Amino acid sequence: MMVRTLYIYSWLSERELKKVVLAFQEHFDLWLGDHFSESELTQYENLLDDLAFMDVQPKIADLLPEDLNLDQNEYLKQQAFFEGCQSTVSLENIPYLPMNPFQVTYLKMFLERLGEVLIDCGDEAILQFKNNFLQKLTGYKDAENLLPKVYIQTPVVSKGPSHPIDFIILDIYKELSRIKSKSIAINLEDYSDKIKKIYEVMKEDGLDSNSLLIKSGLNAKDFGDLIERFKFILKKI
Repeated sequence: MMVRTLYIYSWLSERELKKVVLAFQEHFDLWLGDHFSESELTQYENLLDDLAFMDVQPKIADLLPEDLNLDQNEYLKQQAFFEGCQSTVSLENIPYLPMNPFQVTYLKMFLERLGEVLIDCGDEAILQFKNNFLQKLTGYKDAENLLPKVYIQTPVVSKGPSHPIDFIILDIYKELSRIKSKSIAINLEDYSDKIKKIYEVMKEDGLDSNSLLIKSGLNAKDFGDLIERFKFILKKI
């Protein structure tokens, strides 16, 4: 699926769609900060700079369903949906998706924040609904493929750490103790709710990785990623 331009038609008003876009962009920036270190973000700077700009506009008043390349198998459904659309968000100069995992994640995250939409990929492409487009995106690597893999196993009884992530957890407890001894306030206001959750569960000293994972309520992948990120945050305090 070659995509250079996207037009996403929504039932939201222009004002409502702009709010969704702004909230998403803030969320995406926080997600990047939670999952990648500053050095990694610098490493991927060119890919991030290439992300397509999103522009929200009202739907062109005289644009009719017959002006578009509707899917013949869903013609009536797409026609009725398009007639109810009020706004459009366009993304132009989309980077080559197989070479930019961040753009793939960007599209997935944004579309998941919207209700049903109708998507025009330009260049005589047939229009498609959101789920169909998201299904095609699964064929590309996204930004999560760039994250280091962290495996958490059920710990065995031992006198010390039995898994690499337990060493990270010990380092975090040491950092928390250092910060506490200096009476330094930990301000996580600019970080995501998941980072704040990690901090809350680690206020209780002495828990191993499995116990912290269960207490946090996060999935194993997010937990492993965020533990490393939290250690990096504390070391800067």
